[in-house]
Amino acid sequence: MGSLDYHSNIRHDILPLVDKKPGQRVLEIGCGTGNTLAFLKENGFASYVAGIEKEKKCFKSINPAVDKMIEGNAESLEIPFEAKFDAVLLLDVLEHLYSPFDLLKKVRPLLTPSGYVVVSIPNIRNYAVLKRLILKGRWDYKDSGVLDRSHIRFFTRRSFLDALTQEGINMKLLDYRPNMENYGKALKLIPFLKEFFVCQHVFKFQFRGSGDDRK
Repeated sequence: MGSLDYHSNIRHDILPLVDKKPGQRVLEIGCGTGNTLAFLKENGFASYVAGIEKEKKCFKSINPAVDKMIEGNAESLEIPFEAKFDAVLLLDVLEHLYSPFDLLKKVRPLLTPSGYVVVSIPNIRNYAVLKRLILKGRWDYKDSGVLDRSHIRFFTRRSFLDALTQEGINMKLLDYRPNMENYGKALKLIPFLKEFFVCQHVFKFQFRGSGDDRK
């Protein structure tokens, strides 16, 4: 991930998946400079927002609206929050990890009984990646995007959902909002073609045994 701009973007695309509750507590893992968290707090989605970020350069530009920021790698960090969170955000984070599903298991104890997780992952089935691979034999890493040079894992929608089951992570899918390229939206009614134009898969999950799903 090259520039600080990547770390300072506000993720407006996730807003339909975040409950709008003034008293909500939200944690974002891989929060960059905290601008998404600050937006949630300033616009009535949450009253308390906290973040974990491993990039030291982000701490020079932390948004002052964030209540607590922790520097460190969440994979190895002893996450030091005692109060539970209503939502945990993992936005384009899991593909950078060697053991992404271990982090998801680590997240569960941080949530309230009705808490949820919002996850976004790049779509390796995107037509631009496949076009260069199939027609030109190219698999070229870049500073950002699906083939960001810091990505360790690659997923399609199906492979990610299947991996959750294989890893024993029992989560209920509450919502799914793919981020699509503009011309891809015209193909949204053709299921077979749709995923080729998805840039990011964005999910809202709740761990089974939590909240209304408890049995």
